Amino acid sequence: DKCDQDLCAGLSCANGGTCESIGPGKLVCHCPSPFTGPLCQNDPCTGQTCSGNGNCVVIGTDWECDCPATFDGTECEIDICSKCQNSVPCVVNPNNPNGKHFCDCSGTLFSGEYCQHQTGSVCDG
Repeated sequence: DKCDQDLCAGLSCANGGTCESIGPGKLVCHCPSPFTGPLCQNDPCTGQTCSGNGNCVVIGTDWECDCPATFDGTECEIDICSKCQNSVPCVVNPNNPNGKHFCDCSGTLFSGEYCQHQTGSVCDG
């Protein structure tokens, strides 16, 4: 009725949400997907920090972290370059379209994702 419409005029549902009166003085926001919360103020990225190293991006009704090139993991929690061992360089991977970095073991006596395994010694050969 008119009174309920006036109450809804005072409630601001965010992100395209619509107000409905569900009883005397009781209002609710109906939120379009993917928004949630009492006022439709939350999206899937609400509360996602990406470990402070990346940016949360809404993908449909879900989220993912867009990590900078030196970070990896679901929430950008892996600092790729800090994991390189044995003083090997951390370089851009030319085969990765995202430009992710990797530990470059080439020309060293080490192997493994982080060059953590010794594969020979300076006395070999």
